[in-house]
Amino acid sequence: MPAPKKRGTTLRPFVARLGELATGLPSRSELEEAKTALDDIVSFLADVRRNLDKVPASEDSLAIAASIKTFDRLLDIAEKNAAVRSALGLAAKRTATPAPRPIAAEQEESGRRLFDSFSDMTLDQVRERLTQDSSISLSDLRSLAAFLRVRFQAKSNRDTLAQSLVSAVANARAYRGLREGADG
Repeated sequence: MPAPKKRGTTLRPFVARLGELATGLPSRSELEEAKTALDDIVSFLADVRRNLDKVPASEDSLAIAASIKTFDRLLDIAEKNAAVRSALGLAAKRTATPAPRPIAAEQEESGRRLFDSFSDMTLDQVRERLTQDSSISLSDLRSLAAFLRVRFQAKSNRDTLAQSLVSAVANARAYRGLREGADG
């Protein structure tokens, strides 16, 4: 049998490690912060535990379904009554808007020709021409609106339609300029 190894009889390394351990201990304020954090966690878990009693179980599903039906019925009543609907902040039911009518080729070409005739004009000149020029009919304005994809009400008067078209012409010019700038 080999002889057992002799251990050093010095305790200096052990004492040095104890000193290092002592410098790594938390301060009183750090201990208090840790206790507060643990108290918060325990309080939260206790709240969760207390609120588990309020969570419906599968046995309660019939009562829940009945409550949903009742609420849905009340909501139907509220939506039909304008005063109740307004008081609850509910939006009125919207009717579906019809799809835009396809543009006839000749109508689009007529609108394109009219749009191209504005190329050398300022927006004020375009506005004046659309509102004052008797050679441009309301049908021509509608063709221009169709070409520029401007929606308007069927009963729109000339001035209202012309103002919308001036804005659309300005936008179309701006987009055209952006596209040409990006291409060039």
